[in-house]
Amino acid sequence: MIKKITRLTNLDQNTSEVFKKSIPTAFVKILGMVLSILISIFLGRMLGADGLGVINLSNRIVAILLVVCLFGMRQVLIKEIAIGYSGNDNKRIGDSLKTAYFFNLILSISVSLILILLSPWLANNFFEVPELEMVLVISFIVFPFQILTRIFSSGLAGFRKIWQASLVDQTLSTFVTFLVLMIYYIIDVEITIINVIIAYVIGRFVATVVLGIYWNTIFSSTEKNERKTKELLKTAFPILLVTVTETIYKNVDIIMIGWLCSAKEVGIYTVASRIAIISGFLLNVAHSAVAPKVAVLYNDNKKEELQTLIQYLTGALFITALLILVISVVFSELILAIWGTEFKSGYLVLIILAIGQFFNVSTGTVGTILTMTGFEKKLLSVNTFFMILNLILNCIFINAWGIEGAAVAYMILIIGMNFTRVFYVYKFVGIRILPWDKVLNRLKL
Repeated sequence: MIKKITRLTNLDQNTSEVFKKSIPTAFVKILGMVLSILISIFLGRMLGADGLGVINLSNRIVAILLVVCLFGMRQVLIKEIAIGYSGNDNKRIGDSLKTAYFFNLILSISVSLILILLSPWLANNFFEVPELEMVLVISFIVFPFQILTRIFSSGLAGFRKIWQASLVDQTLSTFVTFLVLMIYYIIDVEITIINVIIAYVIGRFVATVVLGIYWNTIFSSTEKNERKTKELLKTAFPILLVTVTETIYKNVDIIMIGWLCSAKEVGIYTVASRIAIISGFLLNVAHSAVAPKVAVLYNDNKKEELQTLIQYLTGALFITALLILVISVVFSELILAIWGTEFKSGYLVLIILAIGQFFNVSTGTVGTILTMTGFEKKLLSVNTFFMILNLILNCIFINAWGIEGAAVAYMILIIGMNFTRVFYVYKFVGIRILPWDKVLNRLKL
């Protein structure tokens, strides 16, 4: 089927390769997304908006810490391993991995210990949600395993085993969590916040073990590997700043709602956000599939082939994102009611977030392009400006309009930032993400 589609659309070799890798990756991510939504619905029904808000607030805090402790090494690993794999350079791969094992694990363990001690203050003083304390402690205990999982999955992505990386990195963890929750329900274990976070922890631990075993079966090196900490961190640090700013703007709305509002409003907002970013899974698939190819094509100075690849990909994302936007706007209240009647009040939040997410997806993988082509500092300047703007807007809008204000701040951020990135890709990389010149010529005709 893929071969027939390729012939019909006249895809070039690079685009065809990314397309082939994206199909199984998309199925894996769809499965993970469906399981994640089912978990959210189950918890919304069993714990209500307050309980779901506590769980989601904890998960967002961990998401920020993951980015900090990865220290930009995930993107560096994908890039280095992709180039090493392309050139059969096992030593380059082994050196990169040894550096990550040493640096990132020590950093994550240190951060975990500090935050376990800080959990009572974060829960009781900062967020004023006492139920959050033990949830944070349990999450921080398993945190280093999540770092190890990301290192393994970076290796698989560099080896262009994209769907396998997605399966064991994200979907497997979600599946195990879902399975544990269903076992709770079947054997009549009380669905409490603590039992739920334990289910998440089991899922994350199993994913780490399975992914580690799989990685060791596909890569082994007889070379004597060396740590290249200074060399890789020099590249990783600008990427760290980029990913930190990205993570902050993606999660600051939830954190600030938890701080300025309540756990219940966090629950309602996160459900609306989860629905709105459904189209975002396509962008995640594209990021995973295209990142190694962008690094190799740009490294080989094949800009025309790279532009063709990006234009095909962005066009497909645009069409799909538009369809999902229409569905989200028309059926917003009906969809939210699946979680429970108290969640229907988030319909306006869903509409606003869906509009923002449409612009996020339809502008394509511009962030990945800048990162994989060595323009991390340009991307950082964009991210930093809009991160600061987003913090200011969230403070003003959440105080004025509550969770609807957070949604408006996000929409402004995502539209402004992505169009700026599009311009930077054209200016510095020399690539148009869509063939606007061809479109204009056709319109003239």
